[in-house]
Amino acid sequence: MGSHTVWKIALIFATCILYVVTIVVNGTVFYMGSNKASNASNQTNTEVTSTTFTHIAWVFVYVWQAIWLMYSMSTLWRVVEDTGEYVYQLPVIPPLFYVFFILNLLANIGHSIACSYQNVLTALYLYLVMDTSLCVCLFLLFRFLYLYLGNLAAKNIWSEAWYLRFFVHNGVAYNAAWSIVSTLIHVRSVLKDMSSLSSGVAGTIWLVTAGLLILSWFLMDTFIWDNYVREVKKEEEGERERQSGGERGSGRNGERGRGRRKNRKRERGEEDREREEKGREEEEKEKEGVEKRMEGREKGEKEKEEGRAN
Repeated sequence: MGSHTVWKIALIFATCILYVVTIVVNGTVFYMGSNKASNASNQTNTEVTSTTFTHIAWVFVYVWQAIWLMYSMSTLWRVVEDTGEYVYQLPVIPPLFYVFFILNLLANIGHSIACSYQNVLTALYLYLVMDTSLCVCLFLLFRFLYLYLGNLAAKNIWSEAWYLRFFVHNGVAYNAAWSIVSTLIHVRSVLKDMSSLSSGVAGTIWLVTAGLLILSWFLMDTFIWDNYVREVKKEEEGERERQSGGERGSGRNGERGRGRRKNRKRERGEEDREREEKGREEEEKEKEGVEKRMEGREKGEKEKEEGRAN
């Protein structure tokens, strides 16, 4: 086993601890404090304000964050069999991801406190920080998995790519989606309360902005980010695309990894056989040398005896 990377372990633990603090603060502010979430929503009610039951979606968001954080914790003691390194040391989740997610959690805590004091403008700024940090987290996850996907296959841990996609990528994306929706609703409230715009105009601005964001995401996801964010594709196709021209090294799927191990075993077996053959040849040469020396001694003794006889 390899040695641990202490600073990266500290980042993972700090993220988990701050996540627990975020849950506690949100629960305290919105459900135990004097200004509950329902009262805050009623005070800034608009045509596009979500109904009370949709707040349950945030429960699923936080549960999913807890799931991928538990996955991250599990990588601290799981070891890659082929190399002996720990899973968390693989480059597919960069340290910057944890830094930006910690920033998101800090903004989340600040937003909850700002909402409890009905400071809608500060809450909006913190919402924007949350959205930006989550988008950066997604970019880092997609980019580094795309770059080092071959590294996982070469080490025969292709399954980690799907764990990352299902737990981490989907969890952070789900969080970002609801955070952006909440930000847009909050923008609608700010436009209504802090400007001279009528409720109808503010609502129209909100709907147009939401529509443009959805259209932009659809176009970029379809034509630009497809190779980075698509989660359902044949592994063999991904291998051929990313391994073309020998840019990414050897194959990435488990079968190729097993094939390489078999080839290495064959090579080691051939090397062992060659060493054995060389050893046998050396032994035969030594035997021949001993026999020659014995023959030489016998001849010498015979010559001596003949000389004495003469």
